[in-house]
Amino acid sequence: MSNFCAFSLFHQPSFMAKLYAIPSPHALGALLGSIFIFSARYAAKVPNDDTSALSATVTSTPAPAYFERIAMELQEKTLKECGDATPPLCLLQASILTSFQHLIRGVRGIAWRHLGACIRLAYELDLHRIDSEAGAVVGSKSRYDASRAIEDEERRRAWWAVWEMDTFASTIRRSPTAINWSGNETFLPITDAFWYSGTEQASCFLALKPMARWKNLQKTGNESCKVSLHP
Repeated sequence: MSNFCAFSLFHQPSFMAKLYAIPSPHALGALLGSIFIFSARYAAKVPNDDTSALSATVTSTPAPAYFERIAMELQEKTLKECGDATPPLCLLQASILTSFQHLIRGVRGIAWRHLGACIRLAYELDLHRIDSEAGAVVGSKSRYDASRAIEDEERRRAWWAVWEMDTFASTIRRSPTAINWSGNETFLPITDAFWYSGTEQASCFLALKPMARWKNLQKTGNESCKVSLHP
């Protein structure tokens, strides 16, 4: 599952290279397992006019719960491997997808606790202050580094995916959010087309005052569908 909500969680043009670059078999398995949770749902839908060979292949595909169990087990093993070292981004991305899987079944104990761990991972990776040393808007620097911008955007999208789940779950449970809004120094996502092509696109922080958000975004020219994030 490459898309989370209304934006892509992974940089599709370099996704295969990302997988090959993951050194830990446990981390790689955790990420793939979490993706297969959602792809297995589509494999289970066989058109009536499908060939028998294709039908046999699809019917042999394990259920989403099978991949969920594997993903959860490998996430735990990856965390143990990390020890006190900072976990890799791919582990957080796997945790995001499994958290989402839990939340769509209901914001109950397991989903609530797993999301809490996911938020802790995001903070440990410093995703809440990716742009703390940047100017007023991303893209304001004189020199543009496409490779760095692509990596930073993937990290931003992981952060906003966690932010959105935290906002959703906390609203349902009528509880305070775990993420501190006042300490959020990460720019909003840009459009997929700009990200995939490595083209420079300005963005900005999410203003605390709702009325200020559109004004800030209008100045950047960012037309991403995620810029309408609201409390």
